[in-house]
This record gives sequence, structure tokens and C-alpha cells, in this order.
Amino acid sequence: MECEINIKKPNQIVPEQIQVKKRISVSQNVYEYPLNYFRKQIIVQTPIVYIPHTTYKVNSKITFDFFFLNLKVDREMEQLRNFVLEMNKIVKNKIAEESKPYKNPKTKKNVKKFTIKPKEFISNIKLYKSGLAQKKSEMMRVNCYENIHSFDEYKRPISLDYLKAKVYLKLLLSPVKIWVHKEKFGIFWEVLQIKIYPKAVLNSYMFIDDDVQQQKKQTLMSSHPEYSKYFDMIKKGVPKQAVKNKMLLDGKDPNILDNSNVKANQSTNSINYSPSFHPPLPPPPLPLPSMLKGTSLKKTQTLKQTSNNKNCDSDKSQMFSELVNTVKRKGKKRPDLYNNLEIQSKERYQNNRESGEGSFGNYTPSLNEILKRRNTLRKTDRS
Repeated sequence: MECEINIKKPNQIVPEQIQVKKRISVSQNVYEYPLNYFRKQIIVQTPIVYIPHTTYKVNSKITFDFFFLNLKVDREMEQLRNFVLEMNKIVKNKIAEESKPYKNPKTKKNVKKFTIKPKEFISNIKLYKSGLAQKKSEMMRVNCYENIHSFDEYKRPISLDYLKAKVYLKLLLSPVKIWVHKEKFGIFWEVLQIKIYPKAVLNSYMFIDDDVQQQKKQTLMSSHPEYSKYFDMIKKGVPKQAVKNKMLLDGKDPNILDNSNVKANQSTNSINYSPSFHPPLPPPPLPLPSMLKGTSLKKTQTLKQTSNNKNCDSDKSQMFSELVNTVKRKGKKRPDLYNNLEIQSKERYQNNRESGEGSFGNYTPSLNEILKRRNTLRKTDRS
């Protein structure tokens, strides 16, 4: 079965083929003339048009206007306007022809065909002027009903609530009929379907928060080939501080584990620090070797009496010299800490002597005391 609906562009319609049907009485002094094109309803597709003002609704009928813009540049818009003007001419000629008097063949007198004669044509094309210095623009008034279908630009059904001011539309428009009411007449232009290009309406919280960005960055860093093993250590239960110490030993930035703004360079093993990042402070000075803790003067004398090997003496002297240099170097960097340790050691030594604990207590002598004791020892050769 052939489809009765045939949608065309405005320039594809031949005005001479438009048919005006017989008059239909609707109510008192109200008439209608249906319009057809090859016995089918006239439906034209408009280009994208712009709604400047808000719509208004009466019962189920919605009325709105759209602009005829850029007629010198937009060819389709010019064709639509020419089609509307051509329809106006057809309607005016039809009503004027129906209103002409004719001669009665019996009485040979001129009589009116209808008792009511339309005088004023109400055009759907209006003039709009937004300012005193601006040129008047033409816009067209059309109607639609709330039960029609509307779609978005992706062919998805959309609500007519998006039919608002300052949106863009594409319409399937039809000059359905000529209406006559007392001394006025015009064309009823009805919208059969709408394609709406709505504005984006954000009706919920859509901001990108910093924690989302940090989470994404954390996810990226956890998959980084140089840092993935540290994240795996945390997942396996290793304390974070221990992992950070491991990263310091490996020359990595430990702030990566705290969602900092540090970026890793995948091509090298170096770290690119942000302006807000400060390298960690150097670790505190190492404590004295454990072999010197808890030793007494008696043990020191016993150790020197049994040191007969020259290699052993050289090793010990080298160890003491390295120890002296280390403590002096640390003392230059942290003089306050070095002096405090020496003062505390002296006070502890005096307290131990007064209490009678002697040198076998928990007191650890300072380096100067050890060196003084060492100088008092005499070297003995055992042959």
C-alpha cells in the first residue's frame, strides 16, 4: 500500500498543483477550506530555525515564532519564505474569487455568493524589531499540539519541555487549511513533528573534584613500572613508612604514596619534583658502634693486652680514625646534638661513679674519654 504522507522541501512543491477543497462550516460565521497537494496533505521540511521568544500554550495547543534569518546567504531559508508567500497569494485569490458577486440567470441581477465577505488577511509572517537602531526582522508564527512527537539530533525521543526560548529546531510544517472568521481569514500552519537541538542542562553536581583527580593519578602511578612494586608492598601489609624508607634508599620520591603532585619520568630513573615539593631532610647521625656500648675500662685494657698482632693494631687504629672523622663531620653539621650527647655522657659517668656502680654499668663513655684512655695504654710486645 502506498504511503499517503509525502514530505518535500519547499522548492519541490509546484504551487499550481495545490488544491483548495470545498468549504466546511465549523461554527457560526467560521469556515474552513482544507488544502491538498495531489490529494495528499502538504508537508514541508524546514531548515534549522531559531526561536527568539518563549512559547505560550492554550489548552493543548502550543504557539511559537521562529526567525527568517540570513535570507541572502541561507538558500533553504529563502526558499521557505518564498513558499509561505506563495501560499498567501493562493489563499487570497481563492477567497477573493469566492467573494465575487455573480449574475442570476433568471433575474439577471448581481448577487453575492456568500452573505459574509472576508476583508482582512491575517498573515503568519510578522515583523519584529528589537531596538530603535536595528532593522526589522521577519518571523513566522506556527502552532503545534502537545501530543506530537519530538526528537533530538540523535533521533532519540525527547520531551516537549525542551521547546523553549533561544533553542534551535527543525520542523515538519504543514499548511493544513484556510480559516475564515467573520471578516478575517488566514492559513493555519501546523507543526507535525519537531527535531530539537536542546541546550545542555546540568541538573546535578557535575564538577570534577580534586579527590577524583588524585585517585586517577594514584591509579596511574600504581601501574607505573618503577613504582608498582612499592604499591604492591603496601597491599601485602608492609608499613608505609618502611616502604618510604626503601624508596629513599632506591632514590625514589616517597610522596608518591601520599597522592602528591610529583610526576614520574618513565624514560629515566630520576624524579621530577614540583615547585611545592622539598626533598626530605638527611637522616640523623648514626649512633656509635655497638661494640663500644657497655664496654668498661677493664675490658679495654684486656683488649689492648691481647692485641699482639700488628695487622690487628693497624685495623683498630684505622677504625678509630674513621670513627673520629665521622663524629667530627657529624658534629660540624649538628654541633648542638654532639655537645648535648657529650654533656649527657659526662653527667652519666659522674653519677655512676658516685653511686658506686663503677664502669660496669649502662654508661657509654664518650669518644674523647675513649681516646684519652687509649693514649694511656702502653704497647707490649710478646715474643
